[in-house]
Amino acid sequence: MLMKNVNFSANCKSIYSSSFRRFISKRPDNLIDVQLLKDHENLGVAGNIVTVKAGYMRQKLHSTKIACYLNDGPRIPVVETKIVKKVKISTPKPVKEEKVEDFKPLSLSELSSIFNNKSNNTSAPISLNAETEVSFSSHDINDSIPETNIFDSGDKITKDFLKTYSFDISGIEIPTTSMKIQGEKKEPLEDINTPGTYTWSISTSDGKTVKKVIIIQ
Repeated sequence: MLMKNVNFSANCKSIYSSSFRRFISKRPDNLIDVQLLKDHENLGVAGNIVTVKAGYMRQKLHSTKIACYLNDGPRIPVVETKIVKKVKISTPKPVKEEKVEDFKPLSLSELSSIFNNKSNNTSAPISLNAETEVSFSSHDINDSIPETNIFDSGDKITKDFLKTYSFDISGIEIPTTSMKIQGEKKEPLEDINTPGTYTWSISTSDGKTVKKVIIIQ
């Protein structure tokens, strides 16, 4: 029986010296090689040769007989295994459903109050017919509109007609409030459609009045 124990110890020393010589390489003084006698969650299984800190071996592993020193070689058959670290998979937290409050219909008095407040806060309507003030000088009118403008008798010449006409030939939008149409006797006219010669007066932004001639054939 004694011979068997001697042979086992000799075999273990041989295995340790040949297979795990790499553990005796240069390393910090506080690290040592030990053999696990029991399975350890982080280090490995029983029989593994592992490297740990000397203080951890002395205070935790050796005192609880989880590992032994290798001064006399491995105490149990050496086992080589790869340590598979356990990964903790976090479970997604359930999404908290928000409670939707029940819709409460408004009473007639509440609806009336909302409508009245909205009506009081509404600003005065903007007139769509109001003309935008446009800046143009007498020089612009003289350069853009001919001195004499000839039209057919079939055309009804109004201020709106002259506004469109002046914009088409000059690109200047002249408000109708800045125009005057006068007959041969200087009488003001709103529209003309009979043959003759008329005066078209335009008040410019620089305070001058430019006069053009209208001829109806």
